[in-house]
Parts: sequence; structure tokens; C-alpha cells
Amino acid sequence: MTAGRLSALGGCCACVLCGCGGGSHAKAVVIAQRSARGLHASAVASATAAQPGSMVVRITAAPEQRVSGSWALTCRQSTSSSRDADDFAGRAPLTVAIRPFGSPGDTCTVVGTARLARSGRVKVELLAG
Repeated sequence: MTAGRLSALGGCCACVLCGCGGGSHAKAVVIAQRSARGLHASAVASATAAQPGSMVVRITAAPEQRVSGSWALTCRQSTSSSRDADDFAGRAPLTVAIRPFGSPGDTCTVVGTARLARSGRVKVELLAG
């Protein structure tokens, strides 16, 4: 892949991640996912995005059951950083909105976690759009 194509691809991905130009027409894109299985299985997904727009954590479980988890969003801009986080619990499948946060020029890291109440398989997805 040439440098020009790679740069254009990076620019397109940045627009999808930050929700630029699409408004509510932008489709949610999975930017990270992890899964685990077993008794009280726990999974952690994380991603880095420039100027993130709307983001959610989506949790699925098989068999469907109660899950608990959290999300955290940390943004850095040159010399300062800021953080927001929250805990959640409910019956899977579960989608939790991440509060909008950050400023233009920020680089943000988002982390989503989930843990099963019983035995099974859990999947954590981070979506931006």
C-alpha cells in the first residue's frame, strides 16, 4: 500500500472514529472487542481514538445472564489529562453509552470491562460512531 493510500485510509478512519461530517448518519463501528469464557468470566477491551465522538460499550453473554462492568475514558492534550468513568450492571445483552468527553486535539483511551454472574461466555465491544 502506498503512503498516499495509507494516509487517506487513516483520514477516513479518523472521520469514522470522531463522527466528523456524518452527524447522526454515521454507523457505529467496532473499534475493539474481547471475549472470555468460564465461571465468572471477565473481559476487558480497550482502544485509542483521536477526538472520539459518541461511543458505547456493548456486552453480550451466552447464556444470557446478569453482568456487571465499567467503562473509563481518559483524554490527553499536550500537558494535561482528564478522566471520566462509570460502573454498570444489568442483564445481557446490554449497551451502555459512554458520556461524551474530550476536546479537539485530544487523544483518548477508552476501556470497557464486563464480568459474568455465572458460568458462560462474555463479549465486550467498544463502538464509535
